[in-house]
Amino acid sequence: MKNLFIIRSPLQVLNAYEAIAHFKLKNNIFLIVQNHLDKNNVQMKEMLSMCEYEELIEMPPSKSNYFRYVALTRKLKKHAYNFIFFGNLGSFQKLLLANLEYEKSYLFDDGAYTLEYHGELPGTKQYTSIRDIRFLLAGLSIKRKKPVAYFTIFDLERKGEEEIVLHSFYHLKKGMGDILTLNNNIYFLGQCFVSADVVSYEAYLHYIKIVKNDFKGEKIVYIPHRAETITTELKKLEDEHFKIFENTMPIEMYFISQKIKPKCVVSFYSTALFTLSKIFDKSIVKSYAICEQDLKAKRKEGALLVQYFLKKAGLEVGTVCFNQSQEASHV
Repeated sequence: MKNLFIIRSPLQVLNAYEAIAHFKLKNNIFLIVQNHLDKNNVQMKEMLSMCEYEELIEMPPSKSNYFRYVALTRKLKKHAYNFIFFGNLGSFQKLLLANLEYEKSYLFDDGAYTLEYHGELPGTKQYTSIRDIRFLLAGLSIKRKKPVAYFTIFDLERKGEEEIVLHSFYHLKKGMGDILTLNNNIYFLGQCFVSADVVSYEAYLHYIKIVKNDFKGEKIVYIPHRAETITTELKKLEDEHFKIFENTMPIEMYFISQKIKPKCVVSFYSTALFTLSKIFDKSIVKSYAICEQDLKAKRKEGALLVQYFLKKAGLEVGTVCFNQSQEASHV
């Protein structure tokens, strides 16, 4: 039997590598689902060489996916599977879980999605959207056959009899060996808070200034998120101690490829902090929480959920706040 990996992000490639080694998997099919963010697609493609697979299927972005989903589902139905891995449960993933023959399915980590899905994903009760119903016209099922298990670094609270396989990137770290060299820079991971409508641009710029001030006198390397825009105001913050470095690969892979063991990594509620704290367990990893009143309503619940897990993991060091009528504050 085969194993199917449905991959949509660079982090999911890392998790696929770890899952293949953890479960000792052979006969792997990689289904790469691309999006409209070129950096995301390039990073995924560059990382594929680290994984063992026998077949690669690529899905470029498209405005309409119905016929592609139907055709691919029928193609993949020709095989039986031990495991199916995926990072989010969209229409296509649900379609595959409803129609393929498999032993188990695992949701592996894709940032905050893992935490949100674990909170929302029902064990037996399933919800069907109008978009899902259209697949019935093609003679396909729309109800998944089995419960979803988890392959994760997060300390999730088990619900009922669900299976949670906890890992700490043991195999990835084992492959690194002792080749890394300690680097004394402060690596500051940027986030796409503004484009994702989490906080205002003014607030985010103030947060950056707060962190910069906290590490005054030390060399800070600011690494923007792949979906973050480098503005003129952000560029103006550069000086001899604060440099912007536009990285072309996931931060985890950048450190590994450059043989860097970071002394300290800081960010806000980036889930990259979880992976880095596992991979570089001797490094200092810090998170600045954002005060609740700064978070925009539609993103507040997800942000607070990630911040809860960061605090639970002991990675939170303080809170940054912003008020338009005042200077930014630091708690």
